[in-house]
Amino acid sequence: MTEQPTPPKQLKELQYWFGSIIARPVDMDNNINPHTPSGGTIEQEAAHYILPSLTLEPHQRIEIYNQQYWWRLLGILHETFPLLVRLFGYTDFNATIGFSYLTAHVPDHWSLNQLGDKLPLWIESHYHETDKELVLNAALMDCGYCSSFTAPIYHPLTLDELGHVLDRTLYLQPHCFIYKMNYPFFDFRKEMMTQEPEYWEENDFPNLPKEPTAYILWRDCYSNVGWIQIDPIEASVLSKFKDGISFDALCGWLGKQPKNVSDAATQKLEEWTHRWFVNEWLTTYPPSSSRKNYISI
Repeated sequence: MTEQPTPPKQLKELQYWFGSIIARPVDMDNNINPHTPSGGTIEQEAAHYILPSLTLEPHQRIEIYNQQYWWRLLGILHETFPLLVRLFGYTDFNATIGFSYLTAHVPDHWSLNQLGDKLPLWIESHYHETDKELVLNAALMDCGYCSSFTAPIYHPLTLDELGHVLDRTLYLQPHCFIYKMNYPFFDFRKEMMTQEPEYWEENDFPNLPKEPTAYILWRDCYSNVGWIQIDPIEASVLSKFKDGISFDALCGWLGKQPKNVSDAATQKLEEWTHRWFVNEWLTTYPPSSSRKNYISI
């Protein structure tokens, strides 16, 4: 095995310094932090590592990279979480969530599609305002749209196969996300998305009545991400396929549920099963360890 060459000490120091500077948040006016992690000033340290150009001082040159780093990452969060941005507006989203989240979760994957994967958990742990339920649901829903679009689609089961798989363990497709909520949130999101974030800074949000609801979000064979509202009991039954269950075992589980649940499910199970198979929500392929496709609020 060939031994890897050791990088020059000066180059290694430069790389560490450069990374430590651009990863420090810019201020709300997009200016670089005047102080460095070591406690010095950016003007002094930049002059040690960077030459001036004809028009810019060393600290102004590194500031460009610092700005571009944060504009790029915040821009990705804006695209990934469009509903969340509409709740806050761009400036408040960056100040309240964006900078803090990205500082806590520095990108560590080659694909920036995964940049916001941990944002719902971050909100759950770090956001403590009175509208936390609204904000968390918005993040979960936005995250579901993004994840559904990029998740794999395993070989689906068809109606013709139903009679042959009753005793086999079946799973929910990776692109399917189930939501149980206390209000019709998907209709709320649909209306919010008709306007740009700036509009909602000056206008009231749509009405959001208290009403137990459930939804499934999924991607079809044409790569369109869509959703429908489903019965909350159906959502509970369908969620059993997240970790894998057979129809035989599912019927046994239903027999142990409260009478209102088991009766409703028994009456509707044939109708529900038909929809599950027509929409290709089930597969015989087990989930990967990183799959996250059931969200219950």
